[in-house]
Amino acid sequence: LAVRIPDLPAQGGRAELDGFLAAARAFSPDVIVCGNMHSRARGRTDLLEELQTVAPMMWVTHDLWWFTGRCAYTGGCTAYLQGCTSECPTAHEHPSLPPALIAPAWQAKRRLLAHPEAAPVMLCNSNWALAQVRLVQQHDARLQPLRSERLTLGVPVDAYIRVPTTQARERLGISAGDFVVAFSVSSLSEARKGGAVLMEALRAFMRPNVTLLLLGRVDQPLDVPGKNIVSLGYVTDTEMIVNALSAADVFVGP
Repeated sequence: LAVRIPDLPAQGGRAELDGFLAAARAFSPDVIVCGNMHSRARGRTDLLEELQTVAPMMWVTHDLWWFTGRCAYTGGCTAYLQGCTSECPTAHEHPSLPPALIAPAWQAKRRLLAHPEAAPVMLCNSNWALAQVRLVQQHDARLQPLRSERLTLGVPVDAYIRVPTTQARERLGISAGDFVVAFSVSSLSEARKGGAVLMEALRAFMRPNVTLLLLGRVDQPLDVPGKNIVSLGYVTDTEMIVNALSAADVFVGP
């Protein structure tokens, strides 16, 4: 059973939280696997603490949120290794959290990670993530017994079968003769996603009849003169994703 947690405010929202926890207990799971939590849970470690009483937990390390007071990616800041505080330099960036709540959130996560009976198993979906767990353990003796495992994420391969390029382009309204560059991003303005790098490269790319095929949120103006732009928005439909990738000559991941 896969469920989304309720969109909880930084504080309060007890009714929504109680309803979610009641449903979790009623299902009586053998294990609870928590994935990408930073957007909706934010600083709500009380959700994690109460879920810890329902069933054994596994936390998937898509990012560093489990080890910081607030952020998913630290941007080079190492404060999380000793303890995040209200002096966080990016407190108002996504996922934002009032500065006064950052240190308590860091401390609460460490208590959960070091819990003598109910510490989660960390499932690391990359070698980088596994190395981050090891790094955190080196800096905090309480976390030495914490278990971590390498996890390989899969996709249903039968769903992702290329369709003929001309057919895909016709469906998307793209010229059959264009050179199509596909780029997928959750937010084009997020510096870590590499959108600015791609735009700079496209401005220097002198080939004629180029189409930029965007999957994701285009939340900033695009400056790529002479290029056609086809924006599909944030795509969750598998068939649309297959068509987009089939229509492309290259997929760029900057």
